[in-house]
Formats: sequence, C-alpha cells, structure tokens
Amino acid sequence: MSSQRLYETTFIVRPDLESDQVAVIRNKFSDLLTQQKAPQVRWESWGKRKLAYSIKKYPKGYYLYVLYLGEANAVAELERALRIDEQIIRFLTVQVLEKVDADNFDFDTWASKSSPLSDSREGGERDEASDSKNGKPARVKAEAPKKDEAEASAEASKNTDSTEAKPADNASADA
Repeated sequence: MSSQRLYETTFIVRPDLESDQVAVIRNKFSDLLTQQKAPQVRWESWGKRKLAYSIKKYPKGYYLYVLYLGEANAVAELERALRIDEQIIRFLTVQVLEKVDADNFDFDTWASKSSPLSDSREGGERDEASDSKNGKPARVKAEAPKKDEAEASAEASKNTDSTEAKPADNASADA
C-alpha cells in the first residue's frame, strides 16, 4: 500500500432516532470507508449527549467517532455522504498524521488509545456534570469576590463624589 494519512471524523446523528437506527448509520459509513479502501482503526459511540447549542433545532445528538487511514478522495467521499444524509446534523474531520505507511502502521497501538469521551456509556444520557471526573461541571460560573461593607460604602461614596465634580468642571470649561 502507499503512503496515507490518519484522519478522525466525529459526527452527530439526530437524537430522535433509535439506537438500532444509529447502528445502521454507523454500518453505512463503515461500508463506505471500506469501499474507499480506507482501513478503520477504531469506532467509538459516545452516546446521546447535550449539545453546547441547538443545531437544526436539536438540543441533543448521538456522537459517533471513527479513526481511519485514507487518502484525500476517501475523506472527500465520506464528507459528501455525511453532508447528503439528513440524519447527520454536524460533522468534523481532522487530519491526525500526515504521512503514514499503511503496511507498517501499528493498528493495535492506535486502537487502544482512548479519546476523552471513549469511556461514555453506550446510548447513555450524558451532560457536562456527568462527563467530569468529580461529578461537578467543568465550567463553573465564577462568583464575584465578596466585598466587606466598609469597602462597598467607601466605593459608593467615591463614585458619588466623582460624578458631582464632573458637571462643575464642564461648566467652568464652557465659560
């Protein structure tokens, strides 16, 4: 085989589908990569997850991830099929490695590497809190530091003094 590139594609499937329909979609794209002679290193299903923002009016979606070797035409064909399929609401392909000798590629090492979401339960409802290690959301709203009453009243009086001085300065500047 010739020199290829290592790619990863993550795509989001509509959340209103059943898990067996999601498996059919996965098999469809797996077959497409096989037809394009793009060996698949690893498939992962990250389950049904809440999106950061609604996409095509869906607040959630099933995430699927595939790591594969291929040439540019295989990626183009996969992305064309993802774009056409109405069940797919978003996808992203990233080139992981530039030049890979497919004959000497260590599939076992790359297949055993875990991604951040690979330990998600299949089909499970996940949210930001359940994704973090300690069960708390990773992004916590920062609270403003609490001021003691003396600082707050001093700051309030300083603000009123400075606002009173401004009109007087403007009045003398006009004269």
